[in-house]
Amino acid sequence: MPEREWDNQSKKVVFPREKWFQECMLSLFSKRQYLCGVFALFFGVIAVVAGLFSTVQSFDHNNRASLLNGDHASAFEKRLDDNMAHHNVSRQLWAAFSYVFFKEGRDGVVIGDDGWLFTTEEFDYPKGFQENISKNLSYIDTVFDELSRQDINLLVVGLPSKAETLSSELGAYSVPSYRQGLSKRFENLQAPHIIIEGSDGFFLKTDTHWSPKGAENVAKIIAEKHLLNQYNFSYTIESKGVKEHEGDLMRYTVSGFGIKPDQLPVVEGYGQSNDLFGDANIPVVLVGTSYSANTKWGFEHYLKKYLQADVLNMADEGLGPFEVMKSYLTSNEYESNKPELVIWEIPVRYLPIKFERKSDD
Repeated sequence: MPEREWDNQSKKVVFPREKWFQECMLSLFSKRQYLCGVFALFFGVIAVVAGLFSTVQSFDHNNRASLLNGDHASAFEKRLDDNMAHHNVSRQLWAAFSYVFFKEGRDGVVIGDDGWLFTTEEFDYPKGFQENISKNLSYIDTVFDELSRQDINLLVVGLPSKAETLSSELGAYSVPSYRQGLSKRFENLQAPHIIIEGSDGFFLKTDTHWSPKGAENVAKIIAEKHLLNQYNFSYTIESKGVKEHEGDLMRYTVSGFGIKPDQLPVVEGYGQSNDLFGDANIPVVLVGTSYSANTKWGFEHYLKKYLQADVLNMADEGLGPFEVMKSYLTSNEYESNKPELVIWEIPVRYLPIKFERKSDD
C-alpha cells in the first residue's frame, strides 16, 4: 500500500498523486465483492438528486406571502425531508466507499489495520502547540500549590496516546514527530505524577477510551503508591457479562467491512465503610475526563476496590481535564469536603490544546 502522510491543514491523509490511480485499481479488482457497494452508492446519489428535484418541482413558488414570512422555507424543508428518505442510506454508502477504496472515514477518524480506529486529535498540530503545553503544565503545578496549601495530596495520572501505544496497528499511517514522546513532558512537573505506559488490551478498538482492563491496571498502579491512610472500607466488583459496544469513533465510519464493535465487559460495584465513627469526608476525589466520568470503563469502581477507600467522582465529559479541575476548585464539594488525595487523570493528547483561563486562575 502506498505510504501515506498526515496533512494537518486539511486534516486528511495524503499520498503521492501518481500512486492514486494504482491504489484505486488494485482496491477495485482485488475486492470485487464490494463492487455492489459502488453501484449502490451510484443509485443512492441518484435517489438523493431525484428527491431534491421532486421537492422543487412540486412546490408552489408563486405564493409571495409565504416567501416573505418564512412559511415557504419551513414547508420546503419539511417536503425535502419527506423526499430524502434515502439520505442516511446514501451517507452510509459513501462512508463504505471511502473505507473500501481509500481506507478513510469522515473527518475525525484515522483508520488503521484490522479495524483499529484512532482520533485525529492525536495527529493534529493545534495553534500555539508548544506554548499551550507549557501553559497547561504550569497550570498543573499551580493546582498542586493550591491543594498543598490545603494539606491535600495531588497525584497527576498521565494517560498515553492510543496512536503511539498502538503504532503497529496504524498501517500506512505514522504518528507525526511533533506528537511523539509527549508523555515525557509530564516529567517537568513539580506535582507528583505517574506516566502510564499503554499495554496490550489497554485501549478499545473502536473508541478513543481505555478498556475496563486498562482502567483496572491504572487503579492498581495508583494503589501501589500507598498515598492514603488505611480506611476500613470494603468494595466488591461483580462481572455482569459482556456486551457489544460501538465506540465513539464508529460515528465517523461505517460498521462492517472489517470494522466491528468492541466486546465490552460490564462490571458493577458496591461497598461500604465498616468504621462506625469514621470521618464523614470522602478521602479521595477523582478529577478528569470521560475516561473517569463514563461508568462503562469502571475506573471509579476499580479505584474504590484497590485503594480500599471511598471516592468522590468529580470528572466530567466533553470539557477536557483542565476545565474540569477549574470547576472542581470553585465547587461546593471542594469547600465542604477536603479529601486526603486528589487524583487528576489527564490524557496526554490534551496537553497541546489551549485551555482558556482567567489571569488569576
